[in-house]
This record gives sequence, structure tokens and C-alpha cells, in this order.
Amino acid sequence: MSTDYSFLFPKKFSPNANLLFATRDTGITLGTPDRFSAVDCWVPFTGTDTLTGFSVSDLAALPLAVRPVGGVSSNPGGYAVYAICHVFDPSGNFPTYDQAGFNNNFDASIAPQTIEGLSLNALSTRIKNTGNAGSSGGFQAQIWRHLYRDLTLATGDLPELCYEFVLTLPDLSTLTDSSNRTMTLFDIKSRGSSVGQGDQRDTFGIFRSTGAYDEYGAASGTIGWYCQGDSRGNTEVSPAEDYFRYKNYSVSVPVNEPFKLRIYRKRAATFADVSTGRFRVEITKADGSHAVLFDCTEGYAAAWNAAHPTITAGVVQPARNISKGKFGRWVQAIFLPGVYFGGKANQDVTTKTAAFNLWDGYPDVLPDPAI
Repeated sequence: MSTDYSFLFPKKFSPNANLLFATRDTGITLGTPDRFSAVDCWVPFTGTDTLTGFSVSDLAALPLAVRPVGGVSSNPGGYAVYAICHVFDPSGNFPTYDQAGFNNNFDASIAPQTIEGLSLNALSTRIKNTGNAGSSGGFQAQIWRHLYRDLTLATGDLPELCYEFVLTLPDLSTLTDSSNRTMTLFDIKSRGSSVGQGDQRDTFGIFRSTGAYDEYGAASGTIGWYCQGDSRGNTEVSPAEDYFRYKNYSVSVPVNEPFKLRIYRKRAATFADVSTGRFRVEITKADGSHAVLFDCTEGYAAAWNAAHPTITAGVVQPARNISKGKFGRWVQAIFLPGVYFGGKANQDVTTKTAAFNLWDGYPDVLPDPAI
């Protein structure tokens, strides 16, 4: 059985959602790093995708307001490869503010990749040295496919989005251990237009089991999945708050093999509303198998709490289906895979992403929640 990869050539219309942007990285180019701070930089995408017809400049339109493309000092980001590095010297990790300085610890390129016999392009992102282990203050280096909204131009939040992409991961069992267990693949932050404003974040990624209370009896060392909601859009909520963290070890993580992820997120209008929000993650593997990794709802939180009544260190309890921050901030920073690494120290890690679609809703008939 082979995967149906017809989504690689998407329709632009759906009875249930509008396609806001799609790219196969064909006709798209990566520029040179065009903005640096001491520890981060942006490498802009430019061009028009010859397979989907979308131009990078289309992202500037509402409701996305992802501009300026590539980034300038007054509004960093746009649509770009975004890299952060604290590995060598926390006060500044780019020895020069140019391509050579970026290449000191990162690689980013658009290169051909064959998926199910189809030749298309993928974005390859690499960190050459990930720095300290996760348990020793890790996550010191990160690199993403990044969309950054200009909130001075946006006219509202993005209350409902669906992301689709094809991802290829290395063997995380060799890159993690019992103390250094994670790699984040997806990170969406809600922020304001002033420094420090930010009140909500959703993340999804890889989590190595140690047989913990919230890991459903998975054998220690099993590589599985996690999703989390918290207040870390920025520092506005202090101390930071965790709202839920769920794990799944029943579906294996593919190794060096492309697979499709679909991530659907619906946000409530207020922090107090825990019934509206939904965070659903689906996987389709190269053998055609499909699974729902998470379908986070108010009912899911209640069922999870009932199954985990004992308050335990390191476990987010009780789970709350929070999807909007305390200050009502809008989605601003969208971090798509990449490498955001909390595994063993000083690793060399590469991921590939292809066939990115961004919808303003669930493009098919949205199934009812299981709980």
C-alpha cells in the first residue's frame, strides 16, 4: 500500500476552507542572510512557486500580513529561514554578519527530494552543533521555516488554521537519551506589538519515554510524540504557566522516511473559554497508514485528568483546554520544522520539509472529537 500524495498538487479551493498559501519550493529561492542580531538571523525566501502559483509576496495580504518579506530591522522575519544560536558565546554566536557567519553553525538549502517516486523540492535545515544537552540548558540552537506576522498591519487574530507538510526526520533514538529527550517540530506563538508581549504558545514534537506516569506504560527509550499548550508566547505571563502536555507512544516515529503531518488548531475567543479550542494532529506514513496522534478538546482534557489523578512532578496537571492567552494576543510567530533540539549535547542534526499548505480551516470534513 502506498501513500496518496495527491496533496502535493493541491486544489486551491475546498468547501470547508480557503488555501492561504502553498509551496513546493519550486521556483522559490533562498537569499542571503539579510538581518542579524547577536544571536539570530533571517534568510528570506523569494519568488513564485511554479507548481502552486503562490508567490512569497502573497503572504503580505490579509489575513496573514506576513511582511516585509525577508525582514528588516523594524519588523524582523517575514517569510524566511530563521536561525538562533547560543552555542559558542551567549552574547553573540555569528562571527560575522554575512553568509559565512550563518554557515558557521547552520546550513539551509532547497534541494530535490524524491517522495513516492515523485521528484520535488524540499527545504533542508541543519544545525552543525546543537550545544549543551537538553538537561543542561539545551535548546541553544534552532532553525525553522518561519512566518512572522506584522501585527501593526494585521486586522485580527488567526483563530483557525490548518498546516500540512511532508517531513523527514533523522533517527532520534541515537540523538536523545534518558536525560535529554525532546525535539520540537512545530511552535506557534501569540504575541503583541510591544516588547515582551506574548501570552500563549502551542508546540508539537518528539519525546523519548522514560516510563513516566504520563507515558501510558511505554518502554523506556521509546521515541514518541508530544503536544503542549502554555503561556510562553513571550514573557507577559510571569511565572509561565503550562496548560496541558499530552504524549503518544502508540504510533512510531518514522526514521529517514518522508511522512505527512496535518495540524489543525482552532482558538477560543477568550482565556476562560475551554470548550471551543481544538488542537488536532494527524500523521500519514509512507506505507499509507493514517493515525490521529492528538485531538485535544475539553473532553480530551477531562478524560486525561481522570486517567492521571495522582499529582506527579514533571507532569502538567490538571490539563486545561486553553487555546487563547490571558491578554488576548494574536498569532504572530509560526515556526515550522526545522530543528529545535533538546537532545544530547553537540549533535549534528538535519531535517527536511516539503509540500507546505496553509489553510484557514480544516480542508476536509472535520471529524467529530473522539471524546
